[in-house]
Amino acid sequence: MSKRWMSLRYMGLAVAALGMACAEAGVIEGPEDVPQEGRITVQTDRALLRGRVRLASERLPIVPLAPGAGAMRSPADGSFELVLVAEVDPPVLDGTTLQASHSAIHGNKAYVAYNVQGPERKGGVDVFDVSDPNDVVLESAALFEDADVSALDLKGATELYLATATDDAAFSTPAVLEVVDLQGGQLTTQSTRVDLPSYAGTGVRVEGSMLYVTSGTGGDPVGGLSIFDATTLQLASFDPFEDARAVDLEGDYVVAMR
Repeated sequence: MSKRWMSLRYMGLAVAALGMACAEAGVIEGPEDVPQEGRITVQTDRALLRGRVRLASERLPIVPLAPGAGAMRSPADGSFELVLVAEVDPPVLDGTTLQASHSAIHGNKAYVAYNVQGPERKGGVDVFDVSDPNDVVLESAALFEDADVSALDLKGATELYLATATDDAAFSTPAVLEVVDLQGGQLTTQSTRVDLPSYAGTGVRVEGSMLYVTSGTGGDPVGGLSIFDATTLQLASFDPFEDARAVDLEGDYVVAMR
């Protein structure tokens, strides 16, 4: 495997070659054929979902800061600005208001993940059509009765990969990779789940035939960076390190935050 990984811990940086290390026995298991009945609810009624969206048009300029201020700075001409195009009410599940945790844009669709702070585990995913920024449309929404959703990524328009933490006792640890089937880019209740080590799945990124997932935030066994075949979900490599929080790719490097 040609990818290399970089582990960033606060202000520290370490770079290492990514080998094909094997996971410890029993730490990461293969795909689980776990019943999905009742744990995922999908809403596709656009008229009903539209009630959660309030369109807006507000320009939010980025104020230039002095060099060395350690924050985002706009170009020298001050032309960079953010535009607020919509505000969205968060999903509510069994009286619990979820919080947005991650987002990804693929083509003309934006996917947003939701979870809950603390020990309670409930989550969600929203799919928005953002092809017209003046008319953002919430197309479908999924709620997960037993799992926080902390990060997501897509492979084409058929599979949505989720880094989650579950209450389901069928798994050896709470950290779980979940793959939700998409139909026409929309959410379904069909999914496959795979054990991850540690307390929660925290980051996920797919590129080509490979899937990169981080898990951590405590627990035994320790989390780290798991690399799977994106099609079969078989583990290809595992690099353990504590408190892994996110993963991304740049060129020949896999960057893992902790």
